[in-house]
Parts: sequence; structure tokens; C-alpha cells
Amino acid sequence: MNIGQYFLLRTIAERQQISLTDLGQLTELERSTVGRNVRVLERMGLVATGRGEADQREALVALTAEGLARMRDALPIWEETQKDFATRLGAEKVNLLNAVLEAV
Repeated sequence: MNIGQYFLLRTIAERQQISLTDLGQLTELERSTVGRNVRVLERMGLVATGRGEADQREALVALTAEGLARMRDALPIWEETQKDFATRLGAEKVNLLNAVLEAV
């Protein structure tokens, strides 16, 4: 799993059934890009897609049991990587980087 896939899984996990349109808005990616990436996650068995009950035209995505397990396995690695990055960069530079990212 790469960082982009982890990010999508994490976003899906926080909503646990979300439309591709909403997922695109939350991740600030075009819907077509999200759709292609979700299909990869689906082939990996990490997410399942379906149709909305109210609107059959809306594609929905949710984590599978395997996706949830992979998220749980990846979380400590992600947290350790973030701590290592912050330690190497230093608090002042981390704050500066966060400020720049917020401005974008």
C-alpha cells in the first residue's frame, strides 16, 4: 500500500461509506481520479463499492474487513513515521511547514 492509498483508506474509514463525489471533495481530487484509485483498492480487496439507496446513480465506497485490518496494521507505522519526521525536522520547521500547507 502506498501513501495515496493509505490516505484514501483513512478518509473512507472516517466516513465508512462515502460517495465517490464526497470522497473527491474531501481529498481535493477529481472524481475520476478518485474512481480510478478506488478501483485499485477494490481489486486489492480493501474496499467495496455499491450504489446509493436514495440515488442509484451515486457510487458509494466502504472498507472491507481486509481494508480495516490493513488500516489497523498501517496506523502504528504511520504514527511512528510522523514522529520520526517531526523529530528530524524540529518543531519550528514542522509548524512552518504546516502553515505553508494550510495556505495552499
